Amino acid sequence: MTKVKSIAYWIFILALWGCHRDTSFISNQECKISDLVIETGECTSTNTYHLTINFRHNQGNNQHFDVYIRNNIKIGTFKSSDLPIKIKDFKRSGNSHDFIKVVAHEKKGCFAVAEFKPPDCEKHNCSISDLKTETGECTSDNTYNLYVNFKHNLPANTTFDLFTRNNHKIGSYKVQDLPIKINDFHKSGSSHDFIKVVINGYPDCYLVHEFKPPECAKKECSITNLVVHIGECTSNNTYNLHINFNHANAGNALFDVYIRDNKLIGTYKLSELPIKIKDFKLSGRDHDFIRVCINDNPDCCKIIEFKPPNCKD
Repeated sequence: MTKVKSIAYWIFILALWGCHRDTSFISNQECKISDLVIETGECTSTNTYHLTINFRHNQGNNQHFDVYIRNNIKIGTFKSSDLPIKIKDFKRSGNSHDFIKVVAHEKKGCFAVAEFKPPDCEKHNCSISDLKTETGECTSDNTYNLYVNFKHNLPANTTFDLFTRNNHKIGSYKVQDLPIKINDFHKSGSSHDFIKVVINGYPDCYLVHEFKPPECAKKECSITNLVVHIGECTSNNTYNLHINFNHANAGNALFDVYIRDNKLIGTYKLSELPIKIKDFKLSGRDHDFIRVCINDNPDCCKIIEFKPPNCKD
C-alpha cells in the first residue's frame, strides 16, 4: 500500500514538473512568421496594382509589423489584427518578380520574404467610348452646368482628367462617379465648346468631344401693357390709383414708381401686382404722370400719362 502511494506521488510530481516546463517554454517562445502569402489584384495604372498580404504569426493581435520592398525601402507599418492587409497602388519594381519583406516591429530578426510575379499592367487594354455631354442651365452670361458620361472597361477607382481647349485641365474624377456634373463650365466663345477625357496612367487612352453650348446671353428686361385705373378721391387733391403691367426677365422681385421730377413715391413687389396707391396726389396739370422701373434697373422702365379725376367738385 505504501509502495503504491509512493509511485503515485512521484508520477504526480513528474506531471506537475512537465506542465510547468511546457508553460514556461510557450511564454518565452521566439517570434515566428510563416506561411507568407501574396495575392496580386487588379491594375490601377500601367505600373501599379493592388496587393494583399497574409501570414501566420505567434505575436498576438496587438503587435505591429513592417513591410519593405527591395533596397530595404519601408512602405508601411500595420497591425497583425488587420491581416490580411491590402496595399493600394503597389508599384512594380520593373523586374520579372516583385519582392516584399515582412518584419515584426522592433524584432528585426523575425521576418519572412517573398518574391512573386506581378500582373502585366502594361497590356491592360484601356477602352473608353460613347463620350457624351448634356448642357444644363446657365449660371451666368458665360457659364453653365455640364454633365459628362462615357463607357469604359476600367476598374472603379480609376481616375481621369478633363481638359478644355489649349490643354487646360479643369479637374480629376473617378470613373465610378460617372456621370459627373461640372458646375459653372465656362463657354469658350466659339460656336462649339470642347472637352477631352484622358485616363490617368493611360496617356494614349482618351476621347475628345465638341458640342454646342446653351445660349446664356442675358435676356433683355421689358415692361409692357402698363395701365392705370382711377379710383375714388380721398381729398380735394388726392385719389386712389391702381397700377398693373406685364414684365419679362425682370431680374428683380421689386419695382419702383416715380412721378415727375424723378420723385420716388414707393417700391413694391412684382408678385403683388396689380397694386393700389392710396392718396395719390394730383399734379395740378391736365394730365398726371408715373414712371414704373424695375428696381436697380434704370433701363427697364415704362411711362404713362393719364387724366386725373376732378376731386374739387
